Amino acid sequence: MNLRPSHISLLAGAVVLIVAVWLLMRQGDTPPTPAAGNPAVSSKSTKKLAGPLATNPDDTAPPPSSAGPGQPHITLAQISPWLERSGRSPEALVAAWELTQDPALEAEMAEKHAGNPLVCLMLLQNPDGTINQAWVDRLRLADPNHPLPDCLAVAQAAQAGDIGAAKAALAQALTKKDPLNLREKERIAAIREATAAMSVSPAEAAMAPSTVFKRNQATQNIIQGAMALAKQAKTIAASGDASGAEEAAGAAITLTAFLGTNANETLMQRLGKGAVIARASEILPPETELGNSGRTIAQALQEDEKNKEITRQFISLSLETAPPADSNAFWDQWLIGGEIGAMQWAIKRFGGRETGK
Repeated sequence: MNLRPSHISLLAGAVVLIVAVWLLMRQGDTPPTPAAGNPAVSSKSTKKLAGPLATNPDDTAPPPSSAGPGQPHITLAQISPWLERSGRSPEALVAAWELTQDPALEAEMAEKHAGNPLVCLMLLQNPDGTINQAWVDRLRLADPNHPLPDCLAVAQAAQAGDIGAAKAALAQALTKKDPLNLREKERIAAIREATAAMSVSPAEAAMAPSTVFKRNQATQNIIQGAMALAKQAKTIAASGDASGAEEAAGAAITLTAFLGTNANETLMQRLGKGAVIARASEILPPETELGNSGRTIAQALQEDEKNKEITRQFISLSLETAPPADSNAFWDQWLIGGEIGAMQWAIKRFGGRETGK
């Protein structure tokens, strides 16, 4: 189907995420099999994993997210009046930079607000998608309770095959008081405020918030690191070390737990978690409890299948005639219930009937 610019903000994110998470799920050599089929793993009674998954399932910690690449063409000249009225605050500079990608704004943020946690979060990803360790270190100083630096350290060590360093970094992450918050909701709100103050078309205003999701490398790194831990658990199990395998698989699930909870999770987070849990289920029994959440691995995998079905239904919608007002309503729903909630809203809004009627 042919998509108009005003529809990209609704659809491009889901398509990009499905491909990205599919690639993550394909990292394993074989499809996951239940732990019961692995002779190296003991058939212990119900286990329980510690960490962020132990939080109340109704917690609403703002998560990272992961939607698409659609972006309006907004210039620095267009956004400068709003930027001045906003006092060129770190938050306003970030919104202006995300919309324009003007290097002068990046330089201003780095020079004037290097100790601001939001600025550190923005600048820790290089233009080529790699992580800038200098800005990770600055984030650690600017916000000592933010777990992202430690989570990235876990992922880096896991991908390098250093289980000991990964476990040590994970232990540090678990001591942090704050959730792993990349401030997407705050950034979306600022971008919508900026575009509302400018002379841009309704289609451009509806598409603008999707620029937030171009900077999702941290989320991808964490998912890839967790997948590496889960794959290493299988290798450890093959060596006959059942306890070590279970510990590595549990660490993989615990790492993904930092990415958000329930309705506030993004599509990338939910499907990424599902892929990691599926891989870890080769080692851990299906009745393993995920912290104090009351959920087991088996239940989490069932939820993952539901999320995949929501995704399938969402991308099958005919949105060619969806007006910008509906795209704006989609972002309203995103701010309330996260990405999955917004997708469910779109399914109810457009499913089973011609879009725009």
